[in-house]
Amino acid sequence: MGPGLAYSIGHSWERLGFEGGGVVGLTFAAVGFLIAYFVGIPLIQRGIRKRETTLVDGIDSIDEQVRRGILKEPPAYKSAGKLTIATEAMEPMAFQIGLIGALYLLTYGFTWGVTKLMEGTVLEQFDFPHIVWSFHFVWAALISMGARKLIDIQGRGYVIDRGLMTRTTGVFMDYLVCASIAAISFSIVWQYWLPILIMCVLAGIGTYFFHRWLMWRAFDNYHFERFIGIFGDLTGTINSGLVLVRVTDPEFDTPVAEDLVYASGVALGIGIPLLFVLNLPMTVFANIFENPQTGYWITFGILLGYGLLLMAIWRLIGHLRFKAVKPAHLQK
Repeated sequence: MGPGLAYSIGHSWERLGFEGGGVVGLTFAAVGFLIAYFVGIPLIQRGIRKRETTLVDGIDSIDEQVRRGILKEPPAYKSAGKLTIATEAMEPMAFQIGLIGALYLLTYGFTWGVTKLMEGTVLEQFDFPHIVWSFHFVWAALISMGARKLIDIQGRGYVIDRGLMTRTTGVFMDYLVCASIAAISFSIVWQYWLPILIMCVLAGIGTYFFHRWLMWRAFDNYHFERFIGIFGDLTGTINSGLVLVRVTDPEFDTPVAEDLVYASGVALGIGIPLLFVLNLPMTVFANIFENPQTGYWITFGILLGYGLLLMAIWRLIGHLRFKAVKPAHLQK
């Protein structure tokens, strides 16, 4: 789930003897970003060549300047956004960024309040306050969607320009990646380079093949766009997924990007048990078993069982949906 959560879990394990755990977490996040972009972009190129994309009809349909990455001729130029505020009153970009800042303050206040309620409870022992802080981007997304809905209800949605918001999102995403990589201490990474390498390679391969299999079975449309978005989300963050979706859907004409944001909120509820289980080896099993490996094997079994349970629920939902929409002659 990105640098924040990776660092938080790793850092909490440092108190239990895992030297440099926070930096190791950041390393996994940074490698995830590299996989998201340096593997995701070639996957998009392959998908375009194989005609798997919905909106991009082959490599030749993409302007040469776009493929080169630098726009030199006016026909390829695009507007960054519209000025919804009179410049005599306020700089329009400052207004848009101010909206983002206000929502972030709301997010900060909400997260701070929730963590305060956890103080002195069993949740604090399992480091849930750090986890809640690490998920602040999810709270921000939910609060932002709620605020936008409220603004639209009031009939003032015209003051928010989608183009300028998209540009600011791109800026923040680029700095997020740079900051995560810059925070890594390579002296600590060198101590764990082999297990980090093995785990990243296996995780990247597993994520690719599992979701290539899943996306074409779980959805009825925009299979490739959903695949590349979720691949970027799971290897990097939701921002990485949105960047990759934007390559295949530059103007977000499909519902894939919006679905990805909503799905993050749903996944949060499903993922809470996992956040609890991830801390078991260091917080519970370390005090029960003399052999620390025993706790990890038990944790692996719990994760595997939870995964099978989610797969069973998914298949059940698919079965019920098929019965509801299948033609009448098949129902007989």
